[in-house]
Amino acid sequence: MREIILFTGIYDLFSLKLASKVSGKYPFAVYYFGTEENTKYLYKIIETVRSVEEREYLSTCLNRFICIKDEKYFAQIDKQDFQIYVWYMDNVYPETETYNLQALLYNEREAKRIERLCKEFKVIRINYLSSIYAYIEDGMNNIFLKAKELNEEYVLNICKDNDIQGRIYRTPILYKQTQQVSGNDYIGLLAKRIKEFVNWVKGRVPNYFEKYKIQLLLGDDSVIHTLDSNKIINKIIDLETEEYEKQEKRELTEVYHLCARTSYSTMEVCRRILKEFYNIDADLTENVTMLTDIDHILHKICTYHLPYLQEKRCNTKKVELDTLRLEELIERQLISEDRTDGSNGVTTKEVCLQTGNKLTYQVAGSGPAILIVNAYGVSTQAWDPLVKMLSQNYYVIYWRSRGLYHHEKNGDPDSYCGIEDQIEDVEQIVKQEQLRNFHIMSWCSGAKTAILYGLKHPDKVLSQIFIAGEFAPFIGSEPYHSKFRENIQLIAELIQNNERMLDFYMKIIDKGMFNHPVKEFSDIDKGYIYEIMPEEHRDILLSPFATKETMVNFLMMCMEYYKHDVTEKLKTIDVPTLFIAAECDQVAPYMQSKWAHTEVKDSAYVCLPAGTHLIILERTSDVYEIIMQHMKYNNFKS
Repeated sequence: MREIILFTGIYDLFSLKLASKVSGKYPFAVYYFGTEENTKYLYKIIETVRSVEEREYLSTCLNRFICIKDEKYFAQIDKQDFQIYVWYMDNVYPETETYNLQALLYNEREAKRIERLCKEFKVIRINYLSSIYAYIEDGMNNIFLKAKELNEEYVLNICKDNDIQGRIYRTPILYKQTQQVSGNDYIGLLAKRIKEFVNWVKGRVPNYFEKYKIQLLLGDDSVIHTLDSNKIINKIIDLETEEYEKQEKRELTEVYHLCARTSYSTMEVCRRILKEFYNIDADLTENVTMLTDIDHILHKICTYHLPYLQEKRCNTKKVELDTLRLEELIERQLISEDRTDGSNGVTTKEVCLQTGNKLTYQVAGSGPAILIVNAYGVSTQAWDPLVKMLSQNYYVIYWRSRGLYHHEKNGDPDSYCGIEDQIEDVEQIVKQEQLRNFHIMSWCSGAKTAILYGLKHPDKVLSQIFIAGEFAPFIGSEPYHSKFRENIQLIAELIQNNERMLDFYMKIIDKGMFNHPVKEFSDIDKGYIYEIMPEEHRDILLSPFATKETMVNFLMMCMEYYKHDVTEKLKTIDVPTLFIAAECDQVAPYMQSKWAHTEVKDSAYVCLPAGTHLIILERTSDVYEIIMQHMKYNNFKS
């Protein structure tokens, strides 16, 4: 009888390393459920491994593994000829709560596969990788901990019902290893969040950290077990080898709790990261009144995106491993931070428009297509960080919307490029790229073009993704208009053929609406800080206000844009739709997206806490994760 090892999925570097170690220990063929895209993704992850020897080893193992794209594969073989050792690797990871229900349903469908295998084949043992952390119903938690607890119960019941040996390995691993990082993934995530926060503050109040300490709120602080992923894998293999070699009667089901001898508080780790990475002093406090507005920003981000980690009560076989020192983990993370990511792999193309002009656009990556409708006047550089992430799995197309310069218009210097012109541009790019269908994503004033194009070409659009969309006017929208939106018509009328007024308003807009970073924090209020435009983004985002020509054209485009009421149009959208908003957006207030979400029948809405209109630049990872949930948990038409 042929013995095989079957992984229900290999999704990241951790599970690939584990599968490789397992295959090296046993003389059995290794199978895994996956897709061509999944396999390509794993090879990309292998490329991030520093050691040439380890890269070659993992690549050799993956080449040897047999990818099963469909369960029908097993219908072709003699079921009596196989004995299977199942390794269950789930694919639910911590993200925002937007798709919690869909994630649980997805997880349930994946888990049912185990039950089907047990009914049709001789399954010898099921090993499941779970978590040492408990799901707290009323705590700040992500759905993945709930999924893991459901899966534990599910696996144990299957084993008892079918008299199959079962093992559950509870580990501190929480997040997908999308690339090789040194140390604990959770610490890496904390480091990334803190880096984004520090950059955000320095861009608005450059000397803040020189004058103020950060106050970290303890409260019911959570606990981190600092174990290196390689150490966890090696221990699992040791326990497996012990089982395989002893050949003695074991308990039907066993649960191993792999934890560190020493654990740390989440806030203590944050304090150490701030000090080691940025030389920023921080104090731990239990008094919420000690927090400044800046402190609250970090607290909001952490509580929204990071799970509350409370260790499960250990009534199982506890396996304590030597922990890595926190200093060593942080030092490794510092080394990882210094690595450069390389080129974006962007290609520039041109398309000939109906006007005879040429429009330059960029493409990157491969896979299903995502077409981005940019905000008016914004450089494509604003999208580079997000495109870099998306292009790992998608073919991304994006450009600067035309109309800022006279030569980009339709021949008449007094005309402007309106939404219909933008739709025509999308049509020409889609035609040249020969796109059968695609996802369409838009930012700010790209929203209405995306809506109207989708309704004009419903066969082309798989889904809509709106990022900080501008949807006004609609009934009751007045309280959610930005300062710019409120004054746009008055400004446009005043500057028409009036050079002095044009000069005046150029200065007003530059120095008032898009405020420069400030020297003193104490004199600014909570709202003001969100209006500040960091110096590093000004050239990318404020090109419409660089010259009189671009400003007049931009104002005319905006006036035309605000005339379109899309209320009834939103009601007719029949593809999966995602609205991503920012809590502190001063340009397209989040309530606009929240309203639009109520008008679209098949839609999801998420609002990033403490986020500004610049979320694609400043909260890129958050935006990316939400988009990935949208792609994973929706069913798109073929």
